[in-house]
Amino acid sequence: MDFKRFFEALNTYGDKSFPDAAFIVEKGAEKDDKGKTLQKYRHLPHHTQSATDPNANGTVDLPHLRNALARVNQVKPVKEGASAFRGRAKSHLQRHAKALLESYKSKGGLTNTEREFINSCKSNLGG
Repeated sequence: MDFKRFFEALNTYGDKSFPDAAFIVEKGAEKDDKGKTLQKYRHLPHHTQSATDPNANGTVDLPHLRNALARVNQVKPVKEGASAFRGRAKSHLQRHAKALLESYKSKGGLTNTEREFINSCKSNLGG
């Protein structure tokens, strides 16, 4: 993992320059005059700034994915119903986690950080 890039991303997740694909966006979210979703409708950042497809696993930021899984039930959506949003968000995040766990399992020699991530995902996924 490129820690310099990670910490730069960590400091800029609130920045509006991050694409909507980096977040879970509420259904029915309003956009500004430039077509960007208003920040109050963007929750649980888990992709890097280069994300263009919210379903792509290649741009997922692992520490943010772990954090998003842990916080999914704390989100208070503005427009979308809480249970609907949380269910959709949890399903989306779990798909990423399961896909990434499979790719990690096929690799040998995991680092301690990777092992910690896998164990935290297992506990969040009930496994």
